[in-house]
Amino acid sequence: MNRLQKMARFNLVALGAILVLGVAFIALAAANTGIGDITKQLPGVMKMWLLATLVVMVFSECKAKRQQPGRVDFDERDRIIQIKALHCGILALLGAFLWMAWLLVPPEGLVSFWIPVLLGTAAMAGNLVYSTAILIQYSQGANENE
Repeated sequence: MNRLQKMARFNLVALGAILVLGVAFIALAAANTGIGDITKQLPGVMKMWLLATLVVMVFSECKAKRQQPGRVDFDERDRIIQIKALHCGILALLGAFLWMAWLLVPPEGLVSFWIPVLLGTAAMAGNLVYSTAILIQYSQGANENE
């Protein structure tokens, strides 16, 4: 398993844990304060979610960039896979941002209230699609070699 695959697996596990913890926290807050008051706490949860997602993304990139002596760092196939995965991730990020903006932002224009929700969802969706695209492309390449 090369460094891109390790990074993608780490991202999927860490982002899955962030997603589960975020949903559990929202459910706990809804149970304690009621469904009507949950919208007041949602931006705070999403700020933590966005921060955790960004920390995971930066940590996995830094960990993947560490060079090990005597090993080939990156070849052309890895670069092609990463570029295709980045394209998919950026499209998912843009699509999630636009969809969530249409879905969440009320006509009254309380955009500053919903910005953490928009950014957190877009970052999570982009990174999940990016990591999944890497693993799918490597699994397809392994099937072609057999």
